[in-house]
Amino acid sequence: MDVFPKLSEIIGASLPNDRVYEGESLLPLFENKTLKRSASEPF
Repeated sequence: MDVFPKLSEIIGASLPNDRVYEGESLLPLFENKTLKRSASEPF
């Protein structure tokens, strides 16, 4: 579970541009919204 991008989004911090981040932001779940992910990503 890659939590660094999610935590950065929650606190409003910028991510370094010199690496690739995988995963889906969980922030919409905290805002009572749905996740935006492709059908090929079951988790």
